[in-house]
Amino acid sequence: MSKKQILVADDEYPITRSISRLLESAGFQCLLAANGEEALRLVRTQRPSAILLDLDMPVMSGTEVLRLLREDPELREIPVCILSALSQCCCRLGEPIEGVQRVLPKPYDPVELLEAVREMVEEDLGDPDPPDPAQ
Repeated sequence: MSKKQILVADDEYPITRSISRLLESAGFQCLLAANGEEALRLVRTQRPSAILLDLDMPVMSGTEVLRLLREDPELREIPVCILSALSQCCCRLGEPIEGVQRVLPKPYDPVELLEAVREMVEEDLGDPDPPDPAQ
């Protein structure tokens, strides 16, 4: 089975590097983007299983990336987790945002981040344990 690709889009290299190390140690393959334009290009060419997206990035904001993803019928189903500092986030944590599976704060909790990624990838795969019809 091939490793699931996760796009990590954040303009702060120490953050993308630490997240990629965490995810790679858990068996994922990471794609890194330092700005929104690069993130969108990688999504279109690599089709990752899930996206961790910062909102405040140069060239193109994470908000704009999210809008463009949700307008594209071929990309709109890719799960997205917003990973952003509370002062930057356009919503309160826990409130639903259209087209976003999770919103996590920076600095992130590694356990919570891994949980969010695993949930998004499981959704991508469908129900990992379908009910037994014989029961």
